Amino acid sequence: MSETVKSFIGRVAVVEQEGSAVRVLLNEGETMYAARDLLAACGCAYPTKWCQREAKSESDVKLVKLPFPVNGKTGGASRRSVPMYFVTERCGRMILDIFGCSKETRAWIEGKVFACKLGKPDEQTPTELPAPTQVAVPEKPTPPPKAGSDAINRRIDAILLELLELKKYIVTAEA
Repeated sequence: MSETVKSFIGRVAVVEQEGSAVRVLLNEGETMYAARDLLAACGCAYPTKWCQREAKSESDVKLVKLPFPVNGKTGGASRRSVPMYFVTERCGRMILDIFGCSKETRAWIEGKVFACKLGKPDEQTPTELPAPTQVAVPEKPTPPPKAGSDAINRRIDAILLELLELKKYIVTAEA
């Protein structure tokens, strides 16, 4: 089966396998896994309802509702956040024990999904993200960054964040 890891913005990633995908999010330095995706991979019929029920009960599986960034409906550059339930690796393993996944699915989740640890871009090592098994077309090597490009990149990031805040303010003011 082919597997891929798509990393976005260093804070979120999606680990995919044929028919299954698990979203991964970095929250306050801890890697969190989408509970709904783990449940769906294990064959749970109604993973969203299960998450809602478990979040209200006094369960050992601790669900945390966090915003996960997604692309807008038009597919453009607009991004929005959707609240989703996430679990730690320990609680994810509890979910696997509760639902009793197939051996192949459990091996994929434990071997590839839980191996995907996110951190700040300067903390990540190449071994933390599993290498995709699909062959990609080789690209031209990128030249090394110039000395002043780090400061420029940080300034561009700051401007983009300010623009997003301004956009949020405009949307809330119109509502």
